[in-house]
Amino acid sequence: IEGVDGGTGPNAIPREASAVIVTSTERWPDVKKSLTACFEEMLRECPLEIAATLELVEDPSASLVESPFTVESAGKLLSLVEEAPHGVIEFEEGTDGELKTSCNLGVVRSTERNGESCAMVHVFPRSTSMEAMCSLGKDFTKLGEKFNAVNESNLCPFPGWEPDRNSELLKVVASACPVTSDPRIYTIHAGLECGTLMSRLLSVKECVSIGPTVKVRVAWGHHQLHRVK
Repeated sequence: IEGVDGGTGPNAIPREASAVIVTSTERWPDVKKSLTACFEEMLRECPLEIAATLELVEDPSASLVESPFTVESAGKLLSLVEEAPHGVIEFEEGTDGELKTSCNLGVVRSTERNGESCAMVHVFPRSTSMEAMCSLGKDFTKLGEKFNAVNESNLCPFPGWEPDRNSELLKVVASACPVTSDPRIYTIHAGLECGTLMSRLLSVKECVSIGPTVKVRVAWGHHQLHRVK
């Protein structure tokens, strides 16, 4: 592996990824066949909501230069990505499937650290509970130690935001909702800016997030119909 580049931001669901793989001309047909088979197997095991494609581009002019990744380090990178906690981690107890803790594996990219080539895997944990966030951070530290990776925490921090069902502000907003007489009140990981605002503005005691109505989730090309804070 000479390079990897996947995802656009830590808080966005990755839309595409690419990798540069260097091999000899003689082995290329077998490598191409193997990559195609792996991609087809992935689609069978994990059906996607949108169409996914694999594009293999051959560059005969490329030379077998020294790769920034050894076979061992490339294997560690792939294993780390596979084992990293990703998606829904925990649901809120006593609710109808509302999220408590989740983690988005948003970016995997070749980069440099202290003048040496390496890869960066950016995960973005979110939770209503700071305790759950700290616990997830410890899991990532252990994962980093397992694969000789450095865990840099709080690169994009979002503090936990505990739901307050008895909030007076929530009652006012619900009664003023023009869309329906019975607005749906629930917890999703798209309004956690409230936790950031409340941690900075100490005089703010209550905060709610209205909207957004989003299609295709938080992904590239999503259609945002409205968003009010």
